[in-house]
Amino acid sequence: MRVRIELDADCPAALAALAGLAGLDDLGGGPTAGRAGMAIEYATREPRRVNPTVVARLVDVGARVVSVIAAAPPLEEVYAEVVGGSTAGETPPATIGGHGR
Repeated sequence: MRVRIELDADCPAALAALAGLAGLDDLGGGPTAGRAGMAIEYATREPRRVNPTVVARLVDVGARVVSVIAAAPPLEEVYAEVVGGSTAGETPPATIGGHGR
């Protein structure tokens, strides 16, 4: 699941506060386009455990959270994971469930 957190202002300590947090992948962030503030984005497979910890750490370093938006992965990614973990650009497995195509 991709998560985007918007802050009302730049918070230089935000990314450092989240670095190394278990269950959080692809951490990135920067100024929001066209308006004041900062956005932080990451991926997690455990949003119920990770998201509250992320918000708490951000608040602890003085960030003012405006919104938290979670988006499920595209159906293509879910399908690829179910049929063998292939991702976009990779060749899918030759068989599914032991049967040829």
